[in-house]
Amino acid sequence: FFTCTVLTVCPRRRVGCSGRSDTRRDRNDCACASRSSRMHMGSEDYRRRPARRETSAAKLACGGGVALFALLHLSGALCALGTEDRCLLSSYAVSTTELDLKHCGYSELPVAVAGFPALVKLDVSHNALRTLPSLPLSLETLFALGNHFEAIPPAVAALPRLRMLSFKSCRLRSLGEAPLPPSLQWLILTDNRLTALPESLGTLVRMRKLMLANNRLESLPASIGAMRELELLRLANNRLPSLPPWLLEMSKLTWLAVAGNPCVAPAPARASLEQVRFEDLDLGATLGEGTSSVVRRARLHGATVAVKLYKAPLSSDGRNVDEVRASCAVDHPNVLRWLGFLEEGHGEHEGASGGGGSGWRLLGVLEWAPGFSSLGKPPSMSSITRDTYPPEARWSGPQLLAIARGIALALEHLHASSLSHGDLYAHNILWRDDAAAGGGGGGGGGGGRKRPHRASLRAAADESAAATAKLSDFGAAFYYGGLPAEQRPAFERMEARAFGLLLEELLERHDGAGSDALLAPLREAAAAATRARPEERPGFSALARMLAV
Repeated sequence: FFTCTVLTVCPRRRVGCSGRSDTRRDRNDCACASRSSRMHMGSEDYRRRPARRETSAAKLACGGGVALFALLHLSGALCALGTEDRCLLSSYAVSTTELDLKHCGYSELPVAVAGFPALVKLDVSHNALRTLPSLPLSLETLFALGNHFEAIPPAVAALPRLRMLSFKSCRLRSLGEAPLPPSLQWLILTDNRLTALPESLGTLVRMRKLMLANNRLESLPASIGAMRELELLRLANNRLPSLPPWLLEMSKLTWLAVAGNPCVAPAPARASLEQVRFEDLDLGATLGEGTSSVVRRARLHGATVAVKLYKAPLSSDGRNVDEVRASCAVDHPNVLRWLGFLEEGHGEHEGASGGGGSGWRLLGVLEWAPGFSSLGKPPSMSSITRDTYPPEARWSGPQLLAIARGIALALEHLHASSLSHGDLYAHNILWRDDAAAGGGGGGGGGGGRKRPHRASLRAAADESAAATAKLSDFGAAFYYGGLPAEQRPAFERMEARAFGLLLEELLERHDGAGSDALLAPLREAAAAATRARPEERPGFSALARMLAV
């Protein structure tokens, strides 16, 4: 590893580098400003762009300017001055279909970006952009997260083919004056400063996935009810005093998250929850890492456990503490069991990019589940709201029935406690290749809150040993027991549709093993759970009975 420090001196450079210079070199190269995450620039005020590599290792020539570099650490090798060409538009063919311009240090996007008539995907994330120039009309996907926008630029409204748009973690206070393209199907506005949404949002009738968590919304425009294709809606960590009745009447709405709003009470912790002290944990190897947490193997009082350590108070689904509370409210063999949690200090709940306050720590202790793996993979940009699977993913009839029945029992337990998972997908289900294992029944310990000990940890492991499938990842879960009684049944009917779609996906991947009679209950449950009229869908008690063969 080595570090290279570059000081660029370039008389022709124009401060601000607007991209409207007279010469081609000024327009495309922005007068040779270097940019690289591996370099510490001599001036952070200029918009940085890649420098051209020269044969001399001692200097770069740029219109009469000279770039000097030094400081080679831990290596006698030369520091590569020819940084990533991906930020240099002149390095791309006019027929380019995708541009990756994230982390390029732009304060303004060059107008030359409009000169790519076949461009389908553009990523300008993590720059310092406040506006956008005209963009190619062919664009279908635009990522602009982590910039300095306060409103969505008018240039976006002119994109007739745009399907996916992300302005996550910007500084948005409004959606701008121009209406968004009606072609949109996936809109991400998470982690902004939005207090209200325009009624024109309802014109996006093709919308399937709308992400609005971690804003300051106090109400929702009734026009959202016109989004007849909307299936996934994230509203967690806003300021909604109530949920409008029309929201719960949307027939295709399937995955909803509303935790962290004034209208939703925290999930009550179960009585058997263990008290955890950080000094009792012996942390081991890292098992996995996401954008908001790290999961590590650990030992707790002689037993092997998994520990989920959160990096910050917020994630794209809302407040991480709401996930912890919902997870700790559930105790069932077909749910990945949380043994306890630890919260220290106070996190900053405004802005997901920041960490917690001084001394902040949030973690959960989970059961150790050897032999389990994810049932599926998250949706892709093309599938939008449907999970994806490896081509080789196949299950026998007995396996499918054991998985389906176990998850139905888990969800019956959740909704009996007025809890909605909010993200029922195959990628949030763990399963093991053991068709002989049964679905398991419900369980919940009594007694008061206590310190964990070896016997209780191992008893929990024995209790769930027979489960073939376990529901996990409660990041979108919420407790609806405090909402008006007339609204509560709607949440189970929503989740029933998610269960039905899951069954359809699994049935498509049946390997042919097992009698057709074994699949009949799965098909019956899938058809009932996906009925067009929500009030006609059965609850999970009925669905579990259908699958009890």
